[in-house]
Amino acid sequence: HIFGSGEFTIKTPAMETRIPEAVFAVGEQDATRLNLQEGQRITVKAGETTVSLPVQVIEYLPTGYIGYPVGLAPMVSLAEPVSVALGV
Repeated sequence: HIFGSGEFTIKTPAMETRIPEAVFAVGEQDATRLNLQEGQRITVKAGETTVSLPVQVIEYLPTGYIGYPVGLAPMVSLAEPVSVALGV
């Protein structure tokens, strides 16, 4: 990501048009196994925090992992139990 992708900086008008949309990155094998399509939304819940973002399928991401856009979406505490669901 470009300079200025901090959680406050990205909300400025000058940066909003330059920052990519936040997505959850999912590996190709997981996307096939779960029947996920590019752009389909998934929801991750950890403790009291829920984040719903579209999926971006990435060929090289290892099976069993989800890429998370730190700084572009609300923080999720991985110290809490995490659940993932399709849709919003």
